Amino acid sequence: MGPGYSRRTTLSGYHLIYGWLFTTHKFKTLKTTKITYWISTSIIAGMIILSAYNYMTREEVKVICRHLGFPDYFRIEVAVAKFLGALALLAPINGRIKEWAYFGFVIIFISAPIAHIASADPLSQSFGALGYLAVLAVSYVTWHKRRRVVLPARA
Repeated sequence: MGPGYSRRTTLSGYHLIYGWLFTTHKFKTLKTTKITYWISTSIIAGMIILSAYNYMTREEVKVICRHLGFPDYFRIEVAVAKFLGALALLAPINGRIKEWAYFGFVIIFISAPIAHIASADPLSQSFGALGYLAVLAVSYVTWHKRRRVVLPARA
């Protein structure tokens, strides 16, 4: 049974896949983790792509960025970074690129409330970013759980 072996064998309630022994419970947990990951990641990526599109096209966003004290070129840079980060979250890659995308979104979701509070905007405008930060945290945790099961550590 080499690395390409993919036949599932059942041994009295246990499953042997790729030479690893898992219980049925772990498969259900893995499925729930996978569903949670894709739902939370899709919410974040969809919101980020829509936000980046609005940064590039909507006049209201330009006015808000000026109100917050950001130069116009910074709005364009953030939009491009958001598009690239969303693609990194959705792409089937592992490693540092995805970690940097998560890190960049954490900075964005923490900086947004700070910028609004510093510009004397109402505190209620900060709650959306903090809510998305919580969804991003769910995506990040479930990504690591999936990664740990899919890419088990070698002894």
